[in-house]
Amino acid sequence: MNTKRRTALITGASAGIGASFAKFLAAQGYDLLLVARRAERLNELANELTQQYPIKCAVFAADLTDAKAPAQIMAFAKEQGVVIDMLINNAGLSGKTAFADTPWQDLANEIQLMITAVTELAHRVIPDMKQQGWGRIINLSSLAAFSPPGASLLYTGIKSYVLNISESLDMELKSYGIHVTALCPGFTH
Repeated sequence: MNTKRRTALITGASAGIGASFAKFLAAQGYDLLLVARRAERLNELANELTQQYPIKCAVFAADLTDAKAPAQIMAFAKEQGVVIDMLINNAGLSGKTAFADTPWQDLANEIQLMITAVTELAHRVIPDMKQQGWGRIINLSSLAAFSPPGASLLYTGIKSYVLNISESLDMELKSYGIHVTALCPGFTH
């Protein structure tokens, strides 16, 4: 039986689904690396969790619309001596304007945050997961992945990508003990 403590990296961890994952995993005994833009909220959550559960909890404030952020997060994990056993790619946003009416930089930020960062973080954690023969990756997709495009054309396409890459990675990696799941919630606040 493997008694190694496992560590989960959660993006978008300061509120909502990400904070809920952090609370759930802390209760299960996972050590945590929490990532979001708001350091103050991350620190509050980390303090709450370490007071309530016998876990280690590190925080790293990062904006995943910055192309350098995934590498910086993984460098921080390495500095802390942390190997990521579970990755929860939860950070996201929802575009609310029509594609043609949205400034290019806003579209580029959505792509960086919800495609490039998701893909890069998975790519960076998989080698250690393969080496240890165990890993879990949960990517936040959406019911929008199954919907015809509406006003949020790019969002729908992104969430379809997240669903499809998750299913493909799961097939590719299951023989290594790594499971990849796309979580597809409906509307959240």
